[in-house]
Amino acid sequence: GTGFGRAFEMPMSLVEIEYPLRDYIPHNQIYWVIVKTGSVGFFLFWFFFNSFAFQASSIRSQLKDPYLKSICMVVVVAIISQMVVSFYDLQLTYYRNMIYLGTLMGMIPVIEELNAKQSVKSSEIM
Repeated sequence: GTGFGRAFEMPMSLVEIEYPLRDYIPHNQIYWVIVKTGSVGFFLFWFFFNSFAFQASSIRSQLKDPYLKSICMVVVVAIISQMVVSFYDLQLTYYRNMIYLGTLMGMIPVIEELNAKQSVKSSEIM
């Protein structure tokens, strides 16, 4: 948008999507985060997502179960793909995408706990 609640100018009409903020929020969401939060907020935004992807990757290296390893990789790939697509289109302000990503990110602590329980059970058996 051109700012302050004015829709952007469209020399060519875009595809109509059912999103009320389509004409007001820039489609490059990464630049939008810079504009809305400033340099400190932008740093914290990237720090959060990068640290979470790093945590999921490090947990993956500790796992024995291939199913849990694949779930960790799906989470890492989802974070990376969300940020890449956010550079080109509305991703961070569209609720469905963020609910899905948040649910995936919420599985990482659960996977870590499952791995700890499996390790305790396997040490008790031996």
